Amino acid sequence: MRPSSGVERRTLSTKCPLDVGRTGSLRAAALQDITDLTGYEMYVTAYPCPMCLGALYYATPDRVVYAATREQEGEHYDDGNRYMSLRTFYDEYAKPIGEQNLPLVQGNVTDPTAPFRRWSALND
Repeated sequence: MRPSSGVERRTLSTKCPLDVGRTGSLRAAALQDITDLTGYEMYVTAYPCPMCLGALYYATPDRVVYAATREQEGEHYDDGNRYMSLRTFYDEYAKPIGEQNLPLVQGNVTDPTAPFRRWSALND
C-alpha cells in the first residue's frame, strides 16, 4: 500500500528524507513564527519515527495524539533502507554505536567541543 499523499508523506514528491509529516508540520509552524508548541497539541497518523520524535521533543507540544501504533502502521507501510526498516529502527537506534548497522566513527579532531563552547559564549 502506498503512503498517504500531502504533508504526511511529502518524501514521495520532494525525495527528501526529512520531509515527513511531523517535521513538515513543525516547519510550517516555524514559518508562522511558532517554534515553541507549549499550549498546542499535535495529531498524527502514527507513532512518530525517531527523527520526528526528536523534533517533537525540541518543539515541546503539550501532547501528541497518534492514531496507529508502529506495529499497526508496519502492517501497511514499510519505510527502510540498507541500514534499517520501520520494524527494526528502534532496536537499531538503541544499540551501542559500534554495533549499529550505519558505520559511525568519531573523527580525529583536536578540540571537538570548541564549536559548542563558542556557541555557549555567544548565547549566554
